[in-house]
Amino acid sequence: MTLMAVVREFLDGEQIVSTEANQPDTVFFRFEGEQLTWQCFVDVREDLHQVLVYSVYPDKVPTLRRLNAAEYLTRINYGLPVGNFEMDLTDGEVRFKASLDCSGDRLSVALMRQLIRASATLTDRFAEGLRLVAEQAVSPIEAVRITEGRDPHPQAVDQP
Repeated sequence: MTLMAVVREFLDGEQIVSTEANQPDTVFFRFEGEQLTWQCFVDVREDLHQVLVYSVYPDKVPTLRRLNAAEYLTRINYGLPVGNFEMDLTDGEVRFKASLDCSGDRLSVALMRQLIRASATLTDRFAEGLRLVAEQAVSPIEAVRITEGRDPHPQAVDQP
């Protein structure tokens, strides 16, 4: 079974309405989270045995806020167990990517579910902080405190 066949089987099984792009290796769908609704897509690279799931933040980060947004994304990326946020500094597009290299193994519906769940959950979890940085000029450090409930700059402790 091809990787794309597994992707379609998952989407059909979850009754997720999807559309194909001009390329036969990309499928788009929308996700509605607690924070926002955004576009997602699955990029299948059959020849490389890779599946990439992207959740795209619905708004572009304004030019003057991109460096602060990049700092916020870097801070929340640190320690994420699955996937990462990335931003195109040219146009301000932000997306979360979860991916899997299936070389030497096979993709299953259960693995596809985990990729989609990771992408959707983490995008929704950190959307508020990105919105605060991009739209309200909240500092990246304060946005991390709000979204993660932790101090991104813990005080150093002297070691004996």
